[in-house]
Amino acid sequence: MDSFETSTLDYRQWIGSTDAELGTALADTSKIHRYQAFNGQAFNVLEVDGRRGEGGPVIVGAASFDCRIDPLLTKRMGILAHHSGARVFMAELPGVTVDHADPFHTRGAWQTPMQTAMAAAGNFDMLAKKQLKAIDSIAHFQDGDEIQLFGQSMGAYSAASMARVLAKNSYRKQIVISKMTLVEPVNAWRNNNAIEHFKMVRNLIVNEDARRQVYLDENDLIGHPTAAYEQLTDETKRIHQHMRSRISQRMAAYAAGMGLRKSLYTVLSDVISDRDPGGTHLHEADITVARASSSTVSLDTDLLALSDAAHEQGVWLRLTEFEAGAGDPTPLGHHSADSLGRMADLALYMANR
Repeated sequence: MDSFETSTLDYRQWIGSTDAELGTALADTSKIHRYQAFNGQAFNVLEVDGRRGEGGPVIVGAASFDCRIDPLLTKRMGILAHHSGARVFMAELPGVTVDHADPFHTRGAWQTPMQTAMAAAGNFDMLAKKQLKAIDSIAHFQDGDEIQLFGQSMGAYSAASMARVLAKNSYRKQIVISKMTLVEPVNAWRNNNAIEHFKMVRNLIVNEDARRQVYLDENDLIGHPTAAYEQLTDETKRIHQHMRSRISQRMAAYAAGMGLRKSLYTVLSDVISDRDPGGTHLHEADITVARASSSTVSLDTDLLALSDAAHEQGVWLRLTEFEAGAGDPTPLGHHSADSLGRMADLALYMANR
């Protein structure tokens, strides 16, 4: 059985850093593209360009569960782009979105019945394919282009589903995955026990959401105050509550949440077994699956079981556990990367391995 490597996420080294040093300066030059599909479905794609001169990697990912493109996510992806020297694209989950030009009357913010049904059953391929198309409409990929996949929490499922879409050769272009980093995947191993899933949801709400404010407060401590979208102004709070109350968006988010019970392993199984030799596979990719040391929803036993199953198919996964720095008593949980200093350490970890 494998063991975890450890890496430190320590916000304190970023105290007094400038926007340019931290990477949040890129948020000012980022772009939010409104993707409109032929069937009228619409959602946002964030583009942040941290390349220094020509070249540089392309990092592709997706926002997490019930998470829309907002200033906090934009700054976090600015940090990732800066320290990786990369062009970063993050797609919203189709059906969960805010049209920033018309936030109270968002059109196209829905999923097709088939997308919702498949997501609820644990198959996110239709959504991932749509996300890839939306990103491709901006990036203009060519056959043979390399990308890195990144996802956190629900975004880990979206990133893994993008890999599966490419592995099954069901995307119109041959895109090579050079790296994949999945952080804090919930229910990584195949566990369909209803009681365990109830515990997972309870832990997310009771433990992890409560901890989140600690990480947001650390942004003030380093001199980069950044709150969650719903905390910015009374207007953004109203928009947030309005969008979460829309039946179409609630169904899209809840269906995705239900699908998590099928496990990350189920999503990745086709990819790591390389069942379609004509498609993209992960045997040559650098893959990391990581958890926070005190997470109550991304369990070490699940990640170890996932790694063992992958190794049986000839795919090597790096397992990493993120810890707080020496003398820092803060428990690192599911939302640790909402602390911009800790996000910077995560970005450096990704860039330097």
